[in-house]
Amino acid sequence: MGELGSYHSESLNDYHRAVVENLPECRTCWARYFCGGGCFYENLARTGDMHRPDPLFCAEVRTVTEDLVAGWGRLSDGDRAYVRERIGQSDRDLDRRP
Repeated sequence: MGELGSYHSESLNDYHRAVVENLPECRTCWARYFCGGGCFYENLARTGDMHRPDPLFCAEVRTVTEDLVAGWGRLSDGDRAYVRERIGQSDRDLDRRP
């Protein structure tokens, strides 16, 4: 893990600053917390800048998120309870793994 004395924050600052509140394209996007600004590698490969997400990726995230929210809104209370139970069950299953 290294030593505290060898920590050089100036070499990490570019990554530390790359949060969605600091990325111009993400700052005002309603779905920014679902994608976190995208993958740095993908951003760099597709736009030439690790801090600028691909517009097609952004459109996909917003579309999928809209569909999920709309689908959740159409579920009955019983269906929502079932989903919550299944999510809780999977969390409990993870806790039991060696």
